[in-house]
Amino acid sequence: MSAFNFFDQLLKTNLRVFCLIGLFVFTAYSFMLESPFKTMDDDFSIVNNAEIRSLGYIPSYFRSTYFKKSDKDYYRPMVYVTYALEYHFFNLNHFFYNLDNIFLHIFNACLVFLLALLLLKDRFQSFAAAFLFAVHPVQWEAVGNISGRAILLSAFFVLSGFYCFIKFVRERRIGFLLAAALCYVLGLCSKESSGVLILTIAAFGLCLEDRAKEKIPQAIILGLAVFAAIAAAYLGLRHIMGIAQIYPWPNKTLMLLGVTTFLKGVFIYVRLFFLPLGLHFDRGLVMFKSVGEWQFWLTLLAWGLLAGGLWKNRKEFSDLTIFCLLWFAIELFPVSQVMTSIGVSPGKISLAEHFLYVASVPALIVMVRLGVWVYTRVLERKTASPLIMRLGLGGFFVFLYLTLISQNIYASNDYFMMRDSLNADPQNARIQYSMGLIYVKARNYPEAVRHFKQASDIFPEKDSYRIAYAKALTDGGELLKAAQVYETIAGRDDLNDLLKDNKTALYRLLVADYTKKIKTAPQDPGLKFALGVFYSKLLRHKEAAQAYQAALALKPDYDDALFNLAVTFDALSDISSAKEAYARLAISPTAREAFRRKAIERLRVLNKKG
Repeated sequence: MSAFNFFDQLLKTNLRVFCLIGLFVFTAYSFMLESPFKTMDDDFSIVNNAEIRSLGYIPSYFRSTYFKKSDKDYYRPMVYVTYALEYHFFNLNHFFYNLDNIFLHIFNACLVFLLALLLLKDRFQSFAAAFLFAVHPVQWEAVGNISGRAILLSAFFVLSGFYCFIKFVRERRIGFLLAAALCYVLGLCSKESSGVLILTIAAFGLCLEDRAKEKIPQAIILGLAVFAAIAAAYLGLRHIMGIAQIYPWPNKTLMLLGVTTFLKGVFIYVRLFFLPLGLHFDRGLVMFKSVGEWQFWLTLLAWGLLAGGLWKNRKEFSDLTIFCLLWFAIELFPVSQVMTSIGVSPGKISLAEHFLYVASVPALIVMVRLGVWVYTRVLERKTASPLIMRLGLGGFFVFLYLTLISQNIYASNDYFMMRDSLNADPQNARIQYSMGLIYVKARNYPEAVRHFKQASDIFPEKDSYRIAYAKALTDGGELLKAAQVYETIAGRDDLNDLLKDNKTALYRLLVADYTKKIKTAPQDPGLKFALGVFYSKLLRHKEAAQAYQAALALKPDYDDALFNLAVTFDALSDISSAKEAYARLAISPTAREAFRRKAIERLRVLNKKG
């Protein structure tokens, strides 16, 4: 390592290391500081969220879900605490929200250095791991989007908790255990995946601490007991509050397909560490459709061979390498599709790059150790000169750094970020929906309609997509088409009010529009019939009856208008008028059979009532 004497001197104190990390992170991420709030989570959780506008709401964050009152799967009160503090001091100045993300990333990178120093006991390798963590382009999604705050906060508390726990095990100072426990609680209140920290410390005890004695130290057993108690209390609290929903697979076959698809995706993740090209927001992967696909079996075969090779050569790996591999697997377990289905669209699992934020720590430690091993072997065998090796390593770091800058430039613009995602995956319904929202802000309703329609076509069961589609049609003046879309939406409980308000606004516009049209074509019964329908949708039954009567005055055999008139009189409890209209319909020679049958049945009921 004599080639790195300069760096050894440069990294002599932790303060120098922290300053170097901060400098490189700031220069790489400075492009995102002017990035405005984005259309996905930012609008809901920050811009339009009245509950962050007073610090008095903070206690309520710990009693409610993250996204909506009806959602029962996200509980992240600490994220809202940070938003409330930012709003208190900076209002909606997005610069400071972005700045705080950068600071959190710097703190996390410094924590990676301290953690790596405990594990590696080598300053240069620890700095290399922390530097890679700080500037690796795979982190862009978590850091470059304000909504990545949950990931950054969770990572801060998880890394702090793990650091304090190692210090507790090695120094037996109870203060470190209490600090680790507090960090675990705060991590759980930042993001659900923080819960796997208990598995990480278990793996740490099995792999690294007193392994030669073939027993787990009492300090680790005590720590596991404390963490288990916290996890149990956390799960119990969420159950009591009703925030414990998960989305299990309908059957074991689909779960197997989802998990195997994720295992295929892990190869993509590994590739991104070494060659981070094709990065894009909200990455997804098409699920295997059946166990008969050759790629399904190829994926299982590849993992079988990999697992077999690792097991066969396990004695060649250091305890630290084994621990890092376990740590990497543990961090990815919450998104592995085992416990719950995590998708971006029907038939696709989520393979978001922000899933790698904490998982990258053990991965990058292994990368550094691998790089040192390769560098040493090449120099020993004189395969390449030290200068060539240094240039190669330097070139790799420059490549990562420039790629990160490029990615941040794109991420600073909502439109370009979503456009890149759609270029990579046009079948991502969430991105199509987000692109539609971007065009709505720009008042480009034809483009908004196109993207909302594509989102609805990809995911027809998602009512919010179809509501947005109909609203864009309304705003773009395509009122009748919007009405047709609205009438196909049943509406979930959490969307009923929105659906009702949007439909009411639309039918008021249609009433005004058709009232004007009738003035220019007063002899058109179709216009008056349509006006009656719109009044009926608004439950303005008297006006609806008048419109149907006006249509029948122009066209006495207008059976559609007669049937609607009868139903409207029924709704007004005008029984005699309803009977008269139903009777006319029952004997009408032009009436459709379905109308006649309904009229006869309804007449029978009304006559029984007297």
